[in-house]
Amino acid sequence: MLSRVKKNKGVTLVEVMVVVFIFGFFTVGMVNAYIYGLKLFKSTVTMNLMYSDGMMVLRKIENMIRNAENINIFESDANPRMELVVPERSSAAGPVEFYVNHSDKSLRMNDRRVNHGEFNVRLLPATTYASRRRAVQAYKMKRVKFEYAEDVTGGITDPQQMMVRVTIVLENPEGDTLALRATTLNRNYAN
Repeated sequence: MLSRVKKNKGVTLVEVMVVVFIFGFFTVGMVNAYIYGLKLFKSTVTMNLMYSDGMMVLRKIENMIRNAENINIFESDANPRMELVVPERSSAAGPVEFYVNHSDKSLRMNDRRVNHGEFNVRLLPATTYASRRRAVQAYKMKRVKFEYAEDVTGGITDPQQMMVRVTIVLENPEGDTLALRATTLNRNYAN
């Protein structure tokens, strides 16, 4: 007598549930990894923008401090401001002022040098990007401080020289901060 073996041609409900569960588990993991990667990319791009914009502004301020004839710093947490005068022997002589505008929390410059005449120029935050048809700041300025660097002037005995320190703290939307600081020697200082 021949026995007949019955062959299953379908899948059971339990097998389908196991496959759906495993597939869902891996899909959720991949989506989370993708979202984390996007957040990390955006944070890295924003930090890079903060660093490059901040260093560009610091270099500009450093060059002006280095060559200035006269520097006046108003050390105030409420309204930090620095005024300096570019000497006559340079190609563009005249006064320049750096200050913080509290209405939009930005570092600004009034450049009253010969052939410049740029007033209320926004230096930081400079970078914006478009998001759904509106401009959004990639980061914000948290703090700016102008100060005489008296802690590093111990070796300077010439009254015509002085050290000036500029500190800029920037913050991205995720709350990461970047502090940039430059200390510059001015050799043309005249009281």
